[in-house]
Amino acid sequence: DLDALLADPAGCLKRVFVQVDEELRTESPHKAHMLGSGTTATVAYMRGNEMWVAWVGDSRGIKAATSGPPAAGRVVASDLSHDHKPDLPGERARIEAAGGEVAAGGSKKGGEGAGGLRVWNKGAVGLAMSRSIGDGTVKAVGVIAEPEVAKFELAPARAAGAASGGDAFVLLASDGVWEFISSQEAADVVARHPENATKACED
Repeated sequence: DLDALLADPAGCLKRVFVQVDEELRTESPHKAHMLGSGTTATVAYMRGNEMWVAWVGDSRGIKAATSGPPAAGRVVASDLSHDHKPDLPGERARIEAAGGEVAAGGSKKGGEGAGGLRVWNKGAVGLAMSRSIGDGTVKAVGVIAEPEVAKFELAPARAAGAASGGDAFVLLASDGVWEFISSQEAADVVARHPENATKACED
């Protein structure tokens, strides 16, 4: 609820991610589909100049800052999250401790270049991330819905014509973007459309 969010943003976001996952897998009319289907999620909660970013999976949040007047259009991207991939040491250790396997894609015994490392439950699923909402078949082998949460202080860019820069915008996107476009490339595209977020998304 709102009181919990105001009192403890990070704790509230963690609880809500896990709650959504549990409800989808146990109470939703579509719960049967949640065994083999799931999603990444990245959420940004802004309050004044503070921002909390919570995420599971390999969708990503980035922040773009200007080093001079916003009108100059040059931005520098920085990641607000990191992708939850099965080969991260802590993620892999949790999965293997729960009886899961981390192996190359394509099949449990897929070779090098067969799609990256994936999570397997007795040869089934092959999930390319170590945290998600849904994906019930691999929840038993260490894939979790609890997000990581990071807090940031924003320094908003000043009005056009100001001498110094600052944070210009935040961008949240799914792995369908990040598989093909780097954080900096995405920021450069958005920066070309400072007054039109819809056009930036289309580009």
